[in-house]
Amino acid sequence: MRGKNRSLGFFILTILIGFIIGTFLWDFAAVYFKAIKFLSYSQVIGIKEPVILDLNVMRVAFAFSLKINMGSVIGLILGGIIYRWL
Repeated sequence: MRGKNRSLGFFILTILIGFIIGTFLWDFAAVYFKAIKFLSYSQVIGIKEPVILDLNVMRVAFAFSLKINMGSVIGLILGGIIYRWL
């Protein structure tokens, strides 16, 4: 048996791509197919207002939000399956 040498970065990239594609396709389908409109509900998790660090020489803003819907969950699962398959 040969072992697959894959890094954590590749795993995160695969999951992130699955998440993005799943969210995009689900939102696209919800606009054009009215039958699944009820499945287009999403929840945004994150910081509402950015945290600003003002150092008088430069200003840095930190913000993070994550939009989760059914498509993003399906994309995460498919990303994990594709990672194991590759």
